[in-house]
Amino acid sequence: MLDPNYLLHISEGAENVAEQLHTEIVRRIVERIMLRIGRGDNYILTAQDKWQLENLQQAGYLLEDIQKEISKATKLQQTEIAEAMEEAGVKALDYDDKIYQQVGLSPTPLTQSPELIRLMQRNYSATMGEWTNFTRTMTGEAQKLFINELDKAYTLVSTGALSYTAAVKEVINNIASNGVTVTYPTGHADTIETATLRAVRTGVSQATAQIQLARMDEMNHDLVIVSSHLGARPSHAEWQGKIYSRTGTKYPHFQQSTGYGTVTGLCGANCRHSFGPYFEGADNPYEQYDSEENRIQYEKEQRQRTLERRIRDTKREVMAKKEAVDSCKDDKLKFELDMEYQRKAALLKKQNAAYNDYCQRNNLRPLSDRIQVAKWDRQQAAAARGAAKRYENAKFSHTLKNQDVQEYRPIERSESISTQFRGEKEISMRKIVNTTYAGDVYISDAVYLKPKEMHTIEKSINDALKLVGDSINLPKCMIISPDEMQTGAVCSYNAVKNIMYINSVVADAEKLLSLQKDMACPNNPLSTYVHEYIHWKDAQNYRKNAEIISQADYLKTLRVKCKKKLDELEREGYNIFEISQYAKDAYMREKYDETWTEYRVGQLLERRK
Repeated sequence: MLDPNYLLHISEGAENVAEQLHTEIVRRIVERIMLRIGRGDNYILTAQDKWQLENLQQAGYLLEDIQKEISKATKLQQTEIAEAMEEAGVKALDYDDKIYQQVGLSPTPLTQSPELIRLMQRNYSATMGEWTNFTRTMTGEAQKLFINELDKAYTLVSTGALSYTAAVKEVINNIASNGVTVTYPTGHADTIETATLRAVRTGVSQATAQIQLARMDEMNHDLVIVSSHLGARPSHAEWQGKIYSRTGTKYPHFQQSTGYGTVTGLCGANCRHSFGPYFEGADNPYEQYDSEENRIQYEKEQRQRTLERRIRDTKREVMAKKEAVDSCKDDKLKFELDMEYQRKAALLKKQNAAYNDYCQRNNLRPLSDRIQVAKWDRQQAAAARGAAKRYENAKFSHTLKNQDVQEYRPIERSESISTQFRGEKEISMRKIVNTTYAGDVYISDAVYLKPKEMHTIEKSINDALKLVGDSINLPKCMIISPDEMQTGAVCSYNAVKNIMYINSVVADAEKLLSLQKDMACPNNPLSTYVHEYIHWKDAQNYRKNAEIISQADYLKTLRVKCKKKLDELEREGYNIFEISQYAKDAYMREKYDETWTEYRVGQLLERRK
């Protein structure tokens, strides 16, 4: 039997190795990116074939760097995982064997049982195999990220879409904020830290469970007791702290009741529960928690984990931006990047304060080890504090010069967490309780917005809604991160769920205009919002006659109607290919609803002028 708190921390050594690898890979990418584009726009504006050839050469050097780092990390990981599994196995059997000995049984010591040792070795090999797969996909993702971001910078600058400094800042921001991910065969992506934590905690839990069950077979024992802890996920709270029978006699069936052996059950992915032998008449030392009390604690701890991840992510961003500043050779760009570094350092200071305040208000113990990042030493911390101070001083000075500056309403998020799936990605979000939108607005825990940015988004939503002209059955607006959006879309309306997904990049006016450059009225910041609210209005009209059960069936019907509208326009002599590049591309792909929507966007926004 293993304590839930022990399992909470069992993966920390392996997770630290993964964090160190991730941090170093991001640093290497930024370093080589700045070698390519950190010397001024004259170095970018070269012949495209020469540019791409040099990119591939640098990508090769980057690959060598990464492979060396992975080799070092793998050696460390082999030791960490082996030690974690051995310690957990010994600890679990030591607990169980004392119970067997109390009733006069004599279990074979672990070191003298070839079968139990083989079970541990098999689970160790499986967990190390997962690590190898993670690093293999991570290497490919790192190279792809490097080449794609360089090509993006070249395109943005050479076409005049963004200035040289703005393009480089965008590339560095993308690398620093998104990092490098590992991709599972299902297509789901995670950071290597998250993937390692899940693999090691699950691997250790399953390894100890298997040797415990083997020991029960050896002792010919049937009854099992499962551990419990406050804040268990609701589906686990139902069966924790209870007694079960492996054969299902007298007590509920162990496997069927707990889901042991499944991904979502006992000892499955990220599960902190354990089990051990139980003898009839013995006390049950595990507390039974009230379901509501457990749910509240679970939500509090989930929020705490979110705040910890946010701090770790920001620390990595700060380190990546510092690397960009230090590697930059262009004075003007260096100044701009340093301002970005200062701003991110100031954000980190706020996040640390908010984390400590949240833990204090909710009687939670701050876990300093959970907000540490590899290579974040005293020097890095001192540099970040200095940068934050410079940013705050500059901001204060600017405020004094602009006493008439508008103050924006702070963003108030609800305490309760809602979970939403977009594709296979699970999104944790909270409702904005002081929104100016007539419907509901939710914001992902992965998104950080300033009050001014939130004000801009809400104003755009409300302005678009006024233009479209309806207020019945408004869609829920969910502001999510680019990673959670997945498709790269700026906004996306789901007619079945009646949800408007809004990519948080819309908070940056420059990025928004760049992303909608192929849309109707591309220089109007409302273009994308109006486009999606027209989609919502179409769905509203459809619902007057039928329920929307399938997005595909709904779009099939809608596109037939939209094609007729477009045919009518063409008969009147209107060139629909001149609506926008996006409208033209959509028409060629037979997405007539998109083309007809773009036409209406143009009509509404031109009329508004």
